[in-house]
Amino acid sequence: MSYNTPNFAPTFIANLADDTIVVPELSAAVQIVKALIEVVQKVKAHKEDCMTVVTHICEIVGTLVKSLEGIPREEFDKGSRRDIDEFRRFKLR
Repeated sequence: MSYNTPNFAPTFIANLADDTIVVPELSAAVQIVKALIEVVQKVKAHKEDCMTVVTHICEIVGTLVKSLEGIPREEFDKGSRRDIDEFRRFKLR
C-alpha cells in the first residue's frame, strides 16, 4: 500500500502491534485511534466526514510512531517527552 493512499494512515495504525510503541502515552493514543477507526467503520451517516477526521488523527499519531521506531524505551529521554507534550499543545490550539 502506498503512503499516499487515503487509507494508508488508518491501516497503518490499525495494524500496529501493541508492543511496538515505547512511549506509554503514545501507546494510549494508538489504542484510542484504533477504537475510533472501529466506530467510524460502523457509522452510517456522515461516514466520509468521520473518516476524514480519523485519517488526519492517524497521520499525526502515525508520524509520531514512525519517528520513535527503533528507539529503546530507556533511550527515550525527558527532552523527547517535552517535545511530544509541546506537539500535543500545539495541535490542541
